[in-house]
Amino acid sequence: MTPRSRHRSPGEPAPRDAPGEVAEIFDGMLHHARELLAVRSPLDAELIVSEILGSWWGHRVPGGDVEEVIGEALVGHAERAATPAALALLTGIAYLGTPRQAVRAERAALKLMKRGVARPGWADRVGTVAPEQCFVSRDVYGDQDSIVCVYAYGGSERHALVVLVDRTKAETVPEPGRRRPRGGPSRPGRPRAAWCGTRGCRRGSTGCSTTAAPRAATTR
Repeated sequence: MTPRSRHRSPGEPAPRDAPGEVAEIFDGMLHHARELLAVRSPLDAELIVSEILGSWWGHRVPGGDVEEVIGEALVGHAERAATPAALALLTGIAYLGTPRQAVRAERAALKLMKRGVARPGWADRVGTVAPEQCFVSRDVYGDQDSIVCVYAYGGSERHALVVLVDRTKAETVPEPGRRRPRGGPSRPGRPRAAWCGTRGCRRGSTGCSTTAAPRAATTR
């Protein structure tokens, strides 16, 4: 199994080479990507790749969109490095990157595999995560919601994404488990924290490390 098949957009330009100072940063990212060779879980691999891709999230750079100037250049840099760590990073970007990054990462990964670069053990399972259950618990004052969503890879490697929503903040967040009527108001709230973990997530486990008894919520 190879990274997901995608097609190149018409008129898509060739990857840019990174300037010297950026190349040094990319070398550091590839050094970080060596951790991908030590993990066995696709979840751990996705978290590492997400951390790398998120290092420039929200930043601005001269000359274009940061996802193109930095993200797509990283793909080209990894292809030229042609190491197992570079292939592991490209495999992750093929699933987690922007559409343009994903197309280029998949093409580069296929080239490296044809050249005999070793694939990581989790490559066949990355990107296959599916939701299983979702729960919501609210404190007695109605000020905070804890949302716990349980995911798994083919029934194994269960883990939970936990989000804490502070309802005392002014931003609008849809009511858990409900569809907001078109044009209707939302309850105020702001996501204050989110984290992912595997402890306590078993089939039939409804708590997944929450302290209050959760209620089932509709996932959409």
